[in-house]
Amino acid sequence: MPHSRPAKPNAPVPTDPPRWCDDVVFLRLLAAMLGAGFLLSAVFAAWPGLDIRAAALFYSGDGFPLGDTAFARGLRAAYRVTVGGAFLTVAWLLLNRLARGGVGGATRVPARVWLFALGTWMLGAGLLVNALLKDHWGRARPNETTLFGGDGAFSGPFVIAGQCARNCSFVSGEGAGAAALASVVIGLFWPALRGPRDRALALAGLTVFALGVMFVRMAPGRHFLSDLLFSFVLVGLVAMALYAALGIGAARSGLRPLDYRRDLATSFTLPRRSRR
Repeated sequence: MPHSRPAKPNAPVPTDPPRWCDDVVFLRLLAAMLGAGFLLSAVFAAWPGLDIRAAALFYSGDGFPLGDTAFARGLRAAYRVTVGGAFLTVAWLLLNRLARGGVGGATRVPARVWLFALGTWMLGAGLLVNALLKDHWGRARPNETTLFGGDGAFSGPFVIAGQCARNCSFVSGEGAGAAALASVVIGLFWPALRGPRDRALALAGLTVFALGVMFVRMAPGRHFLSDLLFSFVLVGLVAMALYAALGIGAARSGLRPLDYRRDLATSFTLPRRSRR
């Protein structure tokens, strides 16, 4: 009988990608997100006047002039183009992946990766924030309250107030869109960052992006500080739930930034017809 060759002693042993419950980075981030939610809840429950003080920084006595500047309007337009463009791109890439089915290696990124990205926007920013909270919480916006020139009553973030019929202040829809984009970027590209320096730069960039979104919504008196902070936390938790449910840690294993760029380029080319 022929003898099987012994395995090479230095041959790498294949390992399965870690599950979310074995992913230390994911668990630490989940703990940090939950901790941030509890901490914010405690702070705004104990000190609801923090929202008033933060909004007053942009109020001049007869309005919110900083929010009407060309800089603020331009920054908001840039934000909306960035987030809206990212959402449409993700939707397009998911449709392209489903249509092509990865036949012949035309696409490399699994469909569930794009489903995670699209679901973060649709379930987090769309369903939870805009459909459920903003249309039913009834919190008046800062410039709609008597404190800042309006005729509505101020209410804390945990009070269902009845001061607004729809598209109300709690929580911020545009803050949710920004959180969705940031969550997708972290969920898909964090492993590709090499070393503490790259990760520190990425976190700095995301922080600046978040502060910019907070400025363009607070400067014109359209949102309180808590509206924005809770939108970040809620959408981040939705993203983490989808990340675990869809197994994104395993799905993105082995993917490189080049694969995402390749799929984007491929999506604008017609599939080749098979020759018989």
